[in-house]
Amino acid sequence: MAIFICVVALAAIAAGCGSSDDDGTTVILTKTEYVKKADAICTKASQKRTKALQDYLEGSKIDLEKALPKAKEEEIINDVALPPFQVETEQLAALGAPEGKEDQAEELVEALEGAIASIEANSDGFLDGSGGQFDEAAAVGEELGLKVCGQF
Repeated sequence: MAIFICVVALAAIAAGCGSSDDDGTTVILTKTEYVKKADAICTKASQKRTKALQDYLEGSKIDLEKALPKAKEEEIINDVALPPFQVETEQLAALGAPEGKEDQAEELVEALEGAIASIEANSDGFLDGSGGQFDEAAAVGEELGLKVCGQF
């Protein structure tokens, strides 16, 4: 049961962002627009991640009272948990940036991409939340004023 709680908690930690138009210029938003749109993206990703994990666990024969084999953990991470983070990152990258915070918005997307790459390379601590892979992204999200996206 502890693993289930950790997986659901991880899903709830959902999770922030600079894009370019076709001509290569960054789309500039007001801070209010940016926060509203970014947090909506992160909320939707969190909901998808939670539902995907719940559906997976309900459809599997995993005994949550026992430790998961490493192969099963990797399957859950790669097939269920990471795809919504990847979509979220792509959408945030396409969103644009708040005026005067373009570098921070880009830093957020880079931190998310780095977290995903880190998890793909070594997922230790990801499912139980002890790995800290999203700490940098959360800090940058909070600096940008994001509520949901700052809670990875």
